[in-house]
Order: sequence, then C-alpha cells, then structure tokens
Amino acid sequence: GCIPLLHTSEQQRIRSTMRATIYIRFSTPKQERGASRDRQLELCQQFCERQGWPVDEVIEDLGKSAWTGNHIATGELGKFADRVRSGEAGTDTVLVVEKLDRLSRQETRTTLRWMEDLCSVGLTIATVDGGRVYNDAGLRADLMGVIEILMRAKLANDESQQKSERVLDRIRRNMERAQETGQIITAKAPGWLVAKEDRSGFEIVEERAQLVRAPPTPVMFGTSGA
Repeated sequence: GCIPLLHTSEQQRIRSTMRATIYIRFSTPKQERGASRDRQLELCQQFCERQGWPVDEVIEDLGKSAWTGNHIATGELGKFADRVRSGEAGTDTVLVVEKLDRLSRQETRTTLRWMEDLCSVGLTIATVDGGRVYNDAGLRADLMGVIEILMRAKLANDESQQKSERVLDRIRRNMERAQETGQIITAKAPGWLVAKEDRSGFEIVEERAQLVRAPPTPVMFGTSGA
C-alpha cells in the first residue's frame, strides 16, 4: 500500500478538522463529451467521504491545459491559489484532486514549487490516486515523498510534450501532403464555403456569401439609425 506523506498525529488532525475543496480539470472538448468530469467528481467525493472531510466547494477548469499553465494563469485553480495566499481559504482547507497531473503537467520544478508555495501558507493537497496527502511539514520531512512528486510531474510533462510533438508532426505531414497533391488540409471552413468532394479546394455557397458581401447596416450594430 501507499504510505501517506504525513506522520500519524498529523494524519489524525487532518482527518478530524479539514474541509475539502475538490478540483476537476481536463484539457479538451472531447473529454467534456465523455465521462471525465463525472468520474473525477465521483472519485474525489468518495475519497473525501472516507477521510471524513466535508466538501465545501467544487472548482472546475474544463478545457484548460495544465501543460501550458492556462488553468493557473487564467483559470479557477489560479483564483483558488490567490485565495490561499491571501488567507481567504483557511489552513483547514484540503485541495482534493483525482491525480497529481490534474494540478500540473508543467516542468517538474514548476510543479513542486507551486505545491510548496501553497503548502507553506497552510494548504493541504490530497490525491485520490495513491491516497497521498501533502502539507508543509510533510514536504519538509519526507525526501522520498518529494522525489515521488518530481517523478510523477516528470511523467505528466513528458506525456504532454509527446502529445504536442505528435500533433505538430501530423500538421507538418498534412501541410507537406497538401503541397504535393494540391488537396486542402481540412474541410473546416467559414459557413459560406464548402469543401469539394475531391478535396481539391472549396466551393462558394452563394446565398451565404451574399450576406458576407453585403455592406453593414445600422441593424447589424444594434442601432436603428434614429
């Protein structure tokens, strides 16, 4: 089994006094159509119930990348972190996530510094995966626990890097094929264009194109001209 990153007395204190904030994140619209959100929420709720932690709130960054850091720069996790730093979120708050990579897929040191920064002002972080619980005292005392964070962060970052490289390679190959064959790269286009069946180009949908060609009128801008 996995040993939590806390001493026994600290485990007991956390079990009896903490209140949970659940964090849910995924990166792509495809995941939104699936069961990612519901699965994360259910697993986190069950984990909190087992620990005896009442859930105060659920925060979500749906469609926010943890590799680019958008979820921290402009997302709800970033706003939550600001509340922790300002003291608005009390030291009895535990942030619960399904896996560590829900918090970050950035470079390993960035992930560790982010966790250390928030834990140093009183936040506790828990992952359903592995049943890990991290706080400032534990991060200072347990070198193996810190090494585990770095290893998990490295795996998450490498996975995202590989995905990015595969996407860029696919785009490059599509562009090379388009240059060689004269075929379009994608059938996606503005509403007034439709791809030809042989993908040699686009055809104009005249009735839609006329709307684009028409000069703007006051009605388009929400004014009556009166």
